[in-house]
Amino acid sequence: MMRDKCLSCRRVLRGVYHHSHLKRVHLLWLPALLLAVLLVFGVRSSASAAGDSQSQAAATAQRLISKISDRVGGASVGTPQLVYNPDGRTPAYYVVPIVRSGDVVGLIGVSPDGGKWQWYTTNYAPTGFPQTSRSRAASMLGTSAASLKLVAGRDNRLYWQSPDGRALDVDRPSRQGTSVTLQAQGAGATYDARPGKYSELEVQKAKRRATLSPQSTEADTGSGTLPTRYNLDVPHYYQENNYYCGPASLEMIFDLYGPDISQYDIADAMPAKDWGSWSGAFSDDLVRAARFSYISKAVLDPNLQGYKQRRLGYAAIQYFWSYYGTSDPDYPNRYRDLKRLIVAGYPVVVLTWYDSRHITGHFRVVKGYDDSTDEFIVHDPWYTAPYYGPDVHFNQEFFVDNLWTKFKRWAALITPWQVSVSAPRTVQGGSTFKVTATITYPAITPLTGWAQVSNSVATILLPSGFTTDDATQGLPQVTYSGTSQTVTWTVTAPEDFEGQANIRVTAKGLISSSSTSYPSYSDWIGGMGGDTIYVNQPPASVSVSPSSLRSGPNQYQTIQATYSDPGGAGTISRAMIRVSDPDNPSNDLLAAYDTATGKIYLLSPDGSSTLSTASAGSSYTLQSSYGSVDPSKTTVSTSGNQMVITWAVSRPTSASGSTNVVYLQAKDKYGASSGWQKEGSWVLNSPATADAVADSGAVVSPGRTVQIRATYSDPDGASNIRTAQLLINTQLTGSGSVWVRYDTAQNAMYIRSGDNTYWAGPVTPGSSQSQSNGRATLLGASSAVSRSGNTLYITWGLNFDQSFSGRQYSIYSVAADNYTPDSALPWLKFGTYTVDAPPAVGNVTPGSGISSPGRKVYYTASYSDPDGASNIADARLLIGTSTSDTRAVQLRYDANGNKLYLKDDNSSAWLGGVSPGSSSSVSNGLATLFPNLTTISRSGNTLTIKWAISYGTALSGRQYNTYLMVRDDFARAQSWQREGTWIVDRSPYVGTTSPRNSGTSNRSWVAFKTTWYDPDGASNIRRVTFYINSSPSGYKGLMAKYEANSNKLWLKSADNSTWLGGVAPGAPDRIRNGYVSIDPPRIKVSSSGTQMTITWYVFFTRQIAGRNMNIYMSIVDDFGRAQSPVKIGTWYVR
Repeated sequence: MMRDKCLSCRRVLRGVYHHSHLKRVHLLWLPALLLAVLLVFGVRSSASAAGDSQSQAAATAQRLISKISDRVGGASVGTPQLVYNPDGRTPAYYVVPIVRSGDVVGLIGVSPDGGKWQWYTTNYAPTGFPQTSRSRAASMLGTSAASLKLVAGRDNRLYWQSPDGRALDVDRPSRQGTSVTLQAQGAGATYDARPGKYSELEVQKAKRRATLSPQSTEADTGSGTLPTRYNLDVPHYYQENNYYCGPASLEMIFDLYGPDISQYDIADAMPAKDWGSWSGAFSDDLVRAARFSYISKAVLDPNLQGYKQRRLGYAAIQYFWSYYGTSDPDYPNRYRDLKRLIVAGYPVVVLTWYDSRHITGHFRVVKGYDDSTDEFIVHDPWYTAPYYGPDVHFNQEFFVDNLWTKFKRWAALITPWQVSVSAPRTVQGGSTFKVTATITYPAITPLTGWAQVSNSVATILLPSGFTTDDATQGLPQVTYSGTSQTVTWTVTAPEDFEGQANIRVTAKGLISSSSTSYPSYSDWIGGMGGDTIYVNQPPASVSVSPSSLRSGPNQYQTIQATYSDPGGAGTISRAMIRVSDPDNPSNDLLAAYDTATGKIYLLSPDGSSTLSTASAGSSYTLQSSYGSVDPSKTTVSTSGNQMVITWAVSRPTSASGSTNVVYLQAKDKYGASSGWQKEGSWVLNSPATADAVADSGAVVSPGRTVQIRATYSDPDGASNIRTAQLLINTQLTGSGSVWVRYDTAQNAMYIRSGDNTYWAGPVTPGSSQSQSNGRATLLGASSAVSRSGNTLYITWGLNFDQSFSGRQYSIYSVAADNYTPDSALPWLKFGTYTVDAPPAVGNVTPGSGISSPGRKVYYTASYSDPDGASNIADARLLIGTSTSDTRAVQLRYDANGNKLYLKDDNSSAWLGGVSPGSSSSVSNGLATLFPNLTTISRSGNTLTIKWAISYGTALSGRQYNTYLMVRDDFARAQSWQREGTWIVDRSPYVGTTSPRNSGTSNRSWVAFKTTWYDPDGASNIRRVTFYINSSPSGYKGLMAKYEANSNKLWLKSADNSTWLGGVAPGAPDRIRNGYVSIDPPRIKVSSSGTQMTITWYVFFTRQIAGRNMNIYMSIVDDFGRAQSPVKIGTWYVR
């Protein structure tokens, strides 16, 4: 049987300790002793003595150790050293060595302000504290001694530091070790760079990190991913005496899972006691104390039979991670398994050495870890430094491979069995239901399959009145740690009970084992779980008042409904009303009041969807095709077990002509329902209805007489119709409307006044009477009424005013009989009716003109709408040969979208969609629209657009028409209207002639070859003129022209008074003016592309001999664009 014991020293302050173990523990109790003395001595006295100087620090330390002189054997203080923080400026502590018999047995750190102290053990030699003096360090560093400061580095060594940051450790040249170990420090301390603030564990951790990567440490072995940190919330208790670390550790576990149990009772059951040569408890006895149950007696107190607070013991599985030393197969997983247990929710009791000297055994509870700081988080039951209290953070390697080596790395998983109970949340009184419990003997690998139990059973504990056939069921599958089983009971609830009921299940198994103090024992271990149910009695519907109703459709009726619940009205969760048509259940009106939200819900007839909702008392009306609910007239009240709801509901026309049935249903918050109960009836007569408006959808102009034809009917005959009405407005309201009414009894028509306060009339149908309300005039002469069977035909004669124009309205119609009051008229919407004055185009300025391609042209176009310019939706400008010209330039302004468009060069799609003022131009290959230069303005009824465009060369050389078109918001339009013309043209120009700058003798023929150009094509040339004279207007010379459109040649008379000739090129006629002649038979005219070529044959007579003359050429195109005579060269006639 493997067992080990926990040795523990007694509290020295109580004056009791075990002499045989003093030598082994003196380094442990010395810090504790000093802590106690310091607490007695008081911080205030030490602070006043240690605040300012080295000598005061020494004096303070001497007074402190004098208080424990009997323990330290006449120790004295050495020379204090002032240690600075790493910044080299801020003092940290005076470090005072405590010297006895030539050995430094400790260090005391006193803060400069006297408010803090620390106690250390050390291996410094008194002669070497520090071995390198300030003056020697100054010499070695090449600086003054006064400038040096003694600082502590993060490697836990003391350094002399110069002002420029160079450092020399104080142990040079001997290199004696200088590590110090913190011995008196409470939990929660933070690490810093002051001497002694790092424990020997941290030094070991730093050394390890210098040689190993984190991935290679044992803590990372195993499969799966664990959280970086995990910490369980476990209660902490200090041990009541020196050797109660075991009972205290168990008390922490017990209080975590169930009732707290006294350490003294645990110690009696364990036992934990003074054994003579040592004090404490064996590990197997601790396991036995965890399993201690009502069938066992404590070895130290036979009167203690089980723990008073609970009957069953807990599962306790003990395990070793180095039973066979480092060759144990579990050894490599010792870090990971400990963390896995924590992540699984299990704090672990471990048996460790108290500290690194391995003198005293000690039970602790491991409850967490943090891999980012390489620590395990431990509840230590010990009560003095260095390791004590809750949440002590240990370096993982130091804890696992140093302290935990006490007893083959023994640990115990202690926990009650897990009993998970599941039952329905609510059951009905007298009903049968299932209760399921899953019982688990908790453990995770490698702790599964241990600590065998037998006779495992589960017992259900039911409240009074509940019954089941077999309360106790066997658990044959629950045998070892890690096993589980699910069992089920069939339970019957009492019929007359309502309220909450707690169901509990206890599970247990018998474990038999032995321990050091119990050679043989048996105990029931297990656990308990439970669930809460609610036993409910269903609600009921009571009555409605009145129990019978009669009305027309669409008329609100008040129905007082009463519901009740045995558990009180507050238990009702939903109260419902259904008004059902037996012949058409799909048309049922279904409404519900939800007590949790305080809202009324109008539901679909099958209850599957919510149509609308509103709070009770709100003014929002819930409407649907199945009927309506008025929350403003619906009230809710409760008293005792009853809830009373006054429903204000109406039924639609589709439910008329039948006897509807009123049903009630109540549901409670536990899901119980009364079911639908018939409580009343409601007779709905067949009402008169508006059947049709034949002229719905029409668009009419103001100022013109129109007739609106409407039909109405009543199943009981047209004579049963009391009134028929028509209303035209944007919504169903009399304000701002044209609203007319016909009273059958008086055969009179009326129109509602403009302020909606009275009916103006009467107007007899067919008479010359009329009535106006400022928006329309009701005309008797254009109105007519007739009947046939069940149908009433009415023609309403109206003339709408301009003030009512420019809008699209909805048209409503209604008829009512004597059962339908005016407050419940069943208005029906019959589409739209538009009153609109058509728009018109204005003009374009300029009305005509000419421009070259690429040059910006501005057209100012006006459009108008009698209903206001804002009613214009679409304004357009087209420049083309006709409105069907696919190569036309068409511009469009979308007034509602404030967008400009240009149609593509195939007239198939709109380009652009650019706002006026935008810098983005729009082009289509024919023209370019410039939105940044295009402006839009409105004034009254007129929309003015200044279009900015330029034409492309593809349009040049032609004359076009300008057209305007406009359309309003209701698609009424004025189609394309021609408003002007425009020419796009490029100027022609002259080429040259050959010969030139020469001459000839008189009485000779000369052939002059001339060229002429028009960028829009030679066919666009209308006239060319060829001159040989002293000036273009000179006399007695050559001025010849060719008229291209008529294909005629002309020669100016010698006195320039008339044109001679008019002969086509190639005609057999010469043209003479006495000075020159031209010969048409030989003159040749040809064109190619933009060039025209003419070869002139000219004869010079003797009358012109001896003259020096110039050669000129001029050209005019079809649109009058010209190049004036240009001098091309000279000519001399000898």
